[in-house]
Amino acid sequence: MRRIVLSLLVSFGWLFAQRVEGVKIEGALYVPEDVIRGLIKVKEGMSYDPFAVREDIRRLYRTGFFESVEVYEEKSGDKVFLTYKVKDLPVIYKIEFRGNKKIKSDELERKIGIETEVGKIDVEELTKQFTSSPAIEEKVEVQRSLKLGRVLSQEEMETIKNRIIQAYEKEGYPNVQVSYELVPKKGASKLVYNIIEGEPEYVASVEIKGNKS
Repeated sequence: MRRIVLSLLVSFGWLFAQRVEGVKIEGALYVPEDVIRGLIKVKEGMSYDPFAVREDIRRLYRTGFFESVEVYEEKSGDKVFLTYKVKDLPVIYKIEFRGNKKIKSDELERKIGIETEVGKIDVEELTKQFTSSPAIEEKVEVQRSLKLGRVLSQEEMETIKNRIIQAYEKEGYPNVQVSYELVPKKGASKLVYNIIEGEPEYVASVEIKGNKS
């Protein structure tokens, strides 16, 4: 038993003798790097602690702004270089329609049930009904830093696209084509829906047969 304990102590002693020499962030398209670094607690010059790295990963996931988070380590003697590779989700500050002539933007907004302008958000007001917790504090920290709207998943973007198509079909435009694109900038993105309305199709006449009364 003593040998096992001694072995563990030696292993942990070597582990914490290693120093974090560098921390890199890769893959972020929308969330600014300084915001990500603010959420990461492992810093250059600290003793290397894999448990702290795992907690960083959990902390980033809890914000809801990342689809995937991976950390790669490279060791050179007692030095450790860490690379945080993230895939962040787009944070949308505005939704814009282009090419829509038959249905005006404000009417289209009502038909599909979305708000296209984020406006000014008071994050403390939005979260005051929740019990304070590390997860809530992290969300508030990110929102305060970004001063944005909210994350939209790929599925949500597709849902909006399908609602636009349905709105046009009800107006007699069965051949409408809708695509979307993100116009990104650091911290926020504009979501643009491009609409090709096509030609309307109407029922010319309805003939009822068999009514002899």
